[in-house]
Amino acid sequence: ASEFPEFEFEYLSLYPIEGHDEVIVADITQCDYIESERFDAIFSVSVLEHVAKPWLAAEHMTRMLKPGGIMYHAAPFSYFYHGAPADFWRYTPDALKLLFSDLEPIMAEFFGENRRRDNRGSKMSAVDRDGGEAFALDAFGGWRENWFTLYCGKKNAHYHSGIQKQAEHQVVVNLVKYATLEGMDDETAMRFVKKKITKFQVSRDGELSKASWNKGMKYSLDEIRKIWTTRSKNTTKPNYSMFVHGKKAGM
Repeated sequence: ASEFPEFEFEYLSLYPIEGHDEVIVADITQCDYIESERFDAIFSVSVLEHVAKPWLAAEHMTRMLKPGGIMYHAAPFSYFYHGAPADFWRYTPDALKLLFSDLEPIMAEFFGENRRRDNRGSKMSAVDRDGGEAFALDAFGGWRENWFTLYCGKKNAHYHSGIQKQAEHQVVVNLVKYATLEGMDDETAMRFVKKKITKFQVSRDGELSKASWNKGMKYSLDEIRKIWTTRSKNTTKPNYSMFVHGKKAGM
């Protein structure tokens, strides 16, 4: 904060710090009492591997980020076990993009500049302190695979709505394709799916579920015909999600 006096800083921590009233004591996986869209930027470095349920943390961090806000995380992909107090996860770029799928990804990549570093840990956290003898130093020295994953994303309403539409369109294609495999011709299948989808809704991740009254998908036959014509040509092979959507839709 002293380096950037033009900004206001607030700190979230599990542990109160004496003399720092600006610290918010919270559990990032269950902090509903912290208001939504509060922060311009949220970041963590070497934290997410210690969060038992990172999908809940991701939901809250996304919720607390302002529209247009930026999120940054650095987490290990390959690193020795270090309980602080526990060590749960390792991340790939795909994993962080999935966790923060409501954000527009700006950057998600591996960082390996320290890959072959002779990593013996520290006095507080030696490589064999938590992992036991399996992590003891050997002829190669310390831990020799030190990879991190870096992620940066932006809260973008237009990107969010676009991904939602893509998910819905994929479900439409999957259901029409499923119906054609059941013996319907294209036109009959599209008319059948038009009626069927009014009872269902789709998450941004493509999960199909029953919709409450009047909340189902509404597409005209012309829209379904256009979706089927343009997208089905690029997805000719059956995939597991097609069968999942078909079964969930009662087909």
